[in-house]
Amino acid sequence: MALPSPIVLALKRDGVTQFNMDFIHMTAAGIDGLQYKKGGALVPLELNFKMMLRAFLAFYHHESHKKRGGIDVLDTTLPVQFKVFRNSEYDPTKEITPWGLAVSHNKGLADWNKWSSQAHETSSPFVKPITGSITRISL
Repeated sequence: MALPSPIVLALKRDGVTQFNMDFIHMTAAGIDGLQYKKGGALVPLELNFKMMLRAFLAFYHHESHKKRGGIDVLDTTLPVQFKVFRNSEYDPTKEITPWGLAVSHNKGLADWNKWSSQAHETSSPFVKPITGSITRISL
């Protein structure tokens, strides 16, 4: 039996079990902080896997914004669409904008990006970092 991929192990360890309930609410900082157990030791998820997850998250939000609603991740044409997006439109240096906020060019998006970065960097023993639990905002 094949072992689960490092991506699966890291997402499960972070509490991400459902795509539409957990993964789509992740932030780039949350993805960058993913870890998994390898040989008994906790190790960071490899950069190539982090980049793949970030690209897919950006793709999901990009396509959802275009369609003004969530996309079907089980659509058989999705792998081809994702490959085209990753090779022609995706810019890994840009912030990942949640599709509900993508139509806004106001303070709300800047606040969300600031909040998500601060939440990830929090080291207080009394504050648990939030890896992305934002809800869709209708504008």
